[in-house]
Amino acid sequence: MADNIAQASTQQTEDQQRARDRGKQVMMEAEDIDLMNLKPQDFGKPLDLKVYRKWISKNIPDPSPTGISFILLDKKGGAIQANGQLPDMRQLDSRLQLDACYRIQGYGCKRTDNWQRTLDNKITLLFGRFTQAAPIQDEGFPKHYFNFAAYNEVCHRADTREPILTDYVGIIRNIGTIREFGDATTNIISRRNIDVQNLNGNTVMLTLWNELATEFPVARVEEMERPVVIAASSCWAKRHAGIIQLSSTPATSIYLNPKVPTAEHIREVIIIAYIYKQQQQHFITDAVIVKIDESRGWYFNRCRSCGNPVEEHMPHRHCHEPGTQPQPNYSPAAHSLVPNITELLSYVPDRDLYTLPPIVKDLENTKRRFQIHLGKGSRKGYPSFILDNASDISPPTSPQTYIESQGESSSTPAVNITGEQQPEEITPGSVSPPPSTSTPAGTILHITTSESQVPADIAQPQLTTGLPQASAATTETILRLTGPETQSPAEPTEPDLERQHPTSAEPTEAAPETEHSAVRRQLFTEQHEENVEESKA
Repeated sequence: MADNIAQASTQQTEDQQRARDRGKQVMMEAEDIDLMNLKPQDFGKPLDLKVYRKWISKNIPDPSPTGISFILLDKKGGAIQANGQLPDMRQLDSRLQLDACYRIQGYGCKRTDNWQRTLDNKITLLFGRFTQAAPIQDEGFPKHYFNFAAYNEVCHRADTREPILTDYVGIIRNIGTIREFGDATTNIISRRNIDVQNLNGNTVMLTLWNELATEFPVARVEEMERPVVIAASSCWAKRHAGIIQLSSTPATSIYLNPKVPTAEHIREVIIIAYIYKQQQQHFITDAVIVKIDESRGWYFNRCRSCGNPVEEHMPHRHCHEPGTQPQPNYSPAAHSLVPNITELLSYVPDRDLYTLPPIVKDLENTKRRFQIHLGKGSRKGYPSFILDNASDISPPTSPQTYIESQGESSSTPAVNITGEQQPEEITPGSVSPPPSTSTPAGTILHITTSESQVPADIAQPQLTTGLPQASAATTETILRLTGPETQSPAEPTEPDLERQHPTSAEPTEAAPETEHSAVRRQLFTEQHEENVEESKA
């Protein structure tokens, strides 16, 4: 009796254990399998995968869920999509956590559908209630996976209606506001447009719907350092009214400044271009504004999204939302000449592009100081100058001239008043010239001599141009002494000339050294020298 009870309990325990183990498989070591090229003999083998993304699949515009989907990564950098049915959605969602790594067994496979094809992989995994996921260490798995498309590839996908979804990257140019459609009797749909620009300046409008539109971190983007790189995954490329657009899908994920080589390259190129622009060589020149060209318009309308000019024959940019007014603008350097464009247009009666307002017309025939730099594409003989800033030329202040003392050096310079002085006349016949003082810059020295006493070899060549005509009695030689503020005395060449007028060390309009000697010799004529010799005798 006791043996029968023991056998029955043992049998019951084995049945319960079999019931608990039903659907489970023995864990095996994962083999080296290429996710991007799965073969039939690879089905059923354990896979070491990382959960990179997961989302609830829907049939837009119906908000009802149809299942759950995953994007899984392996250590080789490959990616594969996995789908789960609606009955198993909650179980799979709680078992497979985002950014966690698992060894997965008990999965199925099927050929990838064309509808919402997120990856360029022909095989899709199927997860169900018998799928096993054992956690493993996150070692060797990549952090991100993108397959970015270029701008021309996006255009091709929109034209050919390719089923594969698009990954796109660029810098944020503009973030639109949320717009809602529908009401309580139907469905309320939210939409936000974001302008994404590549390095060539091409702008693509990215449209986010519902949760992605409302949860987009606008405040965080405003606090981030410029430029902000955005990467959008699994977007639908389409052409709306002839314009290329990217529309988000349930599989779309948004990343700001992702740590991937493509995004880092975009930031480096833009930052280096900005640094080069700041470090380029600038020039300052004074010029007169002769005429302002009226044929090109004195301001232009700019697109609020991409910043490109809006032409008259093209009043609506492709990135403009309907009903958005373009923004009037002119170059930033023009703000240094005229007021802000918004302020200026507020009181200008005629807003015609080709009619200059009086405040702009008055700039003609005025002198300004311009800061310019060489534009891109300039070459020898064909420079292209770009205006950086313009300012008024302030009148120069009258400089003060300082003369160093010939005696003891003093730390306090003497102020030389450059006023108008009377010319000093030296009459020949005296033994020594009258005492002289320091001659400031701009002093006119008149030397009066007899016409017969002027040597022929120095009378004409060494006279300053513009001399007055000599009368019958005398000839006036005008010596203009002009120089910088600091003057040093010249060394005397004759013993009788103990005190001479100091000349400038670096004169701007002074005669050569030989001319000074010739002028000094004119002070004592040959007749005076003979009288001196007779007196000595």
